[in-house]
Amino acid sequence: GAYAHQPVFPDPNDAGFTLNDYRQAIKTVCAEYNIKVIDLYATSGISIDNVGQYTDDFLHPNWDGAALIAQAIQRGLER
Repeated sequence: GAYAHQPVFPDPNDAGFTLNDYRQAIKTVCAEYNIKVIDLYATSGISIDNVGQYTDDFLHPNWDGAALIAQAIQRGLER
């Protein structure tokens, strides 16, 4: 399909990086600049156990996944 070149969570992409690698890099850079991070990887409720339920292709969220992400963003902004 359209995303055939994309990794299937939790596999790495063509460059060898996983979603967690990007998460850690974002957190590191944001900490250096004192920028708040809403860690959706940790707080969205989407995990390896249910990623198929909340995504269409194990990468992009479906409507239910988007709702979980929106709720996590709201909680993060309220902190």
